[in-house]
Amino acid sequence: MGDDGVADDLDEMLEVVSEHDDTVVLSLHDRKNIHMHGYWHRAVYVLIFSDSDHKLLLQQRSPNKSIGASTWDLSCAEHVSPKESYLNAGIRGVHEELGLTIDPKSMRLLLPKFTQSRTYPNSKPNAQPIIDNEHITVYYTQMHHKQFTNIKLQRSEVSNIRFISVENLYNELDSLSPWFQELIRQFDLRSVSLR
Repeated sequence: MGDDGVADDLDEMLEVVSEHDDTVVLSLHDRKNIHMHGYWHRAVYVLIFSDSDHKLLLQQRSPNKSIGASTWDLSCAEHVSPKESYLNAGIRGVHEELGLTIDPKSMRLLLPKFTQSRTYPNSKPNAQPIIDNEHITVYYTQMHHKQFTNIKLQRSEVSNIRFISVENLYNELDSLSPWFQELIRQFDLRSVSLR
C-alpha cells in the first residue's frame, strides 16, 4: 500500500454488462472507454463501522481523482473486476485502499442491487465528462477499533480518513461524493442494525 498506484487507472479492464441484467456480460473494455461511452458495469460499496462507537469510516478521495476529488466518500467504492464477485471486489478494494483485511463472514448485505446512472464533469483539464452507469451492491461490516491502527492509505486513491456518526453524516451532505449523497438519499443508513 502507500503511494504506489495511479488515481483513475484508465487501463483497468472491466466487464460491460447489460443495462437490465448485471449477470449478462457483453464484452470487456478499459475503464476509459466504459466511462466515455457510458457502458454499464458493476461496482460495490462497503461501509465499515467501528464496533466500539458504531461510527462510520469515511475516506477522503485524492485531489487527483477525475470525479469527486477531495470529497468524503464511503469507506470503499470499487469496480468489480472480470469474473470477480461483488463481495470479493469489496474485500479487495478495502485492502488496496485502506490496507485493512476483512473477514468475508463479517460482511453483511445492505442493498443487494441498485443502479446509478450519472454524468459527471471531469476535473482533468480538457477532458470529456464521465458517464457512469453502474449496477451496485452495498455491504457493511463492523471492525474492532484496534484494527484501525493498521490502516495504510493508498495515497493515489485516498488522502485522509475520519469517523463520523451516521446522524452527523446527514448534516454534511454537501461534503460527500455525489454517489454517496445519492445512496443515503435512497437508503436511510440510520436503519442499519449494528450489534
